[in-house]
Amino acid sequence: MKKKVRKTVAIIALVIVVLAAAAVLYLTVREYRPEAVEKLEPSEGTGELKAGESFAILTYNTGYAGLGKEEDFFMDGGKKVMPDSREVVEHNLEGISSILEEQNADIYFLQGVDLDSKRSYHAI
Repeated sequence: MKKKVRKTVAIIALVIVVLAAAAVLYLTVREYRPEAVEKLEPSEGTGELKAGESFAILTYNTGYAGLGKEEDFFMDGGKKVMPDSREVVEHNLEGISSILEEQNADIYFLQGVDLDSKRSYHAI
């Protein structure tokens, strides 16, 4: 009887290990990998900077529009990986847009921007 129990436990442990390995493999394959070089097209209204002229750069981490002050994000010691609803993301997007519109930067570097992502409810 003990041998049968050990065999059952071993099979269950093997199934768990195989499922965990499959999950890691799936997530690795699905991970976004940008090209080594990505071409950017200049937008309208671009100009040339003359020697001695200054310009303003703004860098902003959007937090995928899901990290409001009430969020309990796991990377900050919390438990959640995404906001509770699409409405939260849309509300945060409005705030992000408002902040960016108030700035007078010449160049904007945005971090944490999701495109068609589950964690931002495909809102961006």
